[in-house]
Amino acid sequence: MVTEKRIYSTKSLIELKQIASANMADSKVIEKIKHELGFRKKAAAKQLLSELEAGAPISLSPQRKTLDAPTSSASIHSDCVALEASYEVLRATFSEQGSVLARWGLTESMPNDLLIKVVSLWIEKFNGGYTHVIRSQEQLLKDCKFLGIAVPKAKKD
Repeated sequence: MVTEKRIYSTKSLIELKQIASANMADSKVIEKIKHELGFRKKAAAKQLLSELEAGAPISLSPQRKTLDAPTSSASIHSDCVALEASYEVLRATFSEQGSVLARWGLTESMPNDLLIKVVSLWIEKFNGGYTHVIRSQEQLLKDCKFLGIAVPKAKKD
């Protein structure tokens, strides 16, 4: 005896209804859904099985709203404002300035005083003998000029 695989065993009843509704003309899909529904014990599954066996159209009931879902427009508006701000920060990383800043581990959303401190740390790193294929002290100075970042004066010992 060959047992048929239950390809829809992980699908919810709602998903099964949607699949059945979208594939009413495909008898193979409908048979596989009916096979799966034969293993289900809940009344709603038995009802769907009887609807499929009768060849009746499947009625998709609208999704119920959860009770704790935010419904106030103020909440939705604040979410939109936060999403727009996040989008703008992300979008800025794909600009020419964002690309140059990323070379040094920086972003446009960083305060200017922090940018200057990081540039100072890079200068100290280069003065300490650090070498890198892409990053060099000359490239740092060139990028700072492009970005309009005032390069701190090197400390003399």
